[in-house]
Amino acid sequence: MLKEALSICCRSWRKGSTYFTFILFHVRCADGLTDGCRVADVNAMGNKKCLGAADLVIVIDESGSISKQEWNQFTNFVKHVVGAFPIRQSHTRVGLLKFSDGVKIAFHLNEHNSSKPVQDAIASLSAGGGGTLIAPALRSAREKMLSASNGARDGTPKILILLTDGEAGDAESELQKEAQLLKADGVKVFTVGVTNQVDEAQLKKIASLPDNFFYASDFAALNAVMEEKLVDRSCKEFNKTNAPIGQ
Repeated sequence: MLKEALSICCRSWRKGSTYFTFILFHVRCADGLTDGCRVADVNAMGNKKCLGAADLVIVIDESGSISKQEWNQFTNFVKHVVGAFPIRQSHTRVGLLKFSDGVKIAFHLNEHNSSKPVQDAIASLSAGGGGTLIAPALRSAREKMLSASNGARDGTPKILILLTDGEAGDAESELQKEAQLLKADGVKVFTVGVTNQVDEAQLKKIASLPDNFFYASDFAALNAVMEEKLVDRSCKEFNKTNAPIGQ
């Protein structure tokens, strides 16, 4: 993975990227070109599954059916998933909102420049309780979080990951309308359902593809069963776009 990161560093330099700005050492590229890269940046990329640029929005259920312990397992899972992406304003930008009866935006795509502030922000989240209204959350993600004024970028892949532990309380027609509007905007939607209280058919319809739905029998099973599958699938969408570093 480190070798791959170094080759991306060289390609980025040839494309005129301004991302690698501090020359602390030199990398010899396969074609003989030499590029200067920051050690920390290359090391960080070497540990990531997903290399490139994307706008990633996490939509997380905070309804009253989730206990404090389950909430901690939920947020730890989110931290692990987010940790697969190289978080920089020129690479992956991450935003997160919580939903129950209403919607609360925790942070926008343009608020954090590196992984640690994102991880800290996720760790500090608490669950407010309430019902499970997914349609307003999808609408807020599309209209607010994925807007240029809040950090979304033209030409950059858009990924939304929805996590819930229950069946939506919305009218089905309204829920699917909001899901279709997201997908019509080119957003790749992934859904994760936890416990047997979720409506699998509903979450498969919300997702961009039925295979973009993932199920875990309980919160304890999230990291063991789901993390690698979700990360691998979302990374395939992320990497096949070949979005240039430094965009």
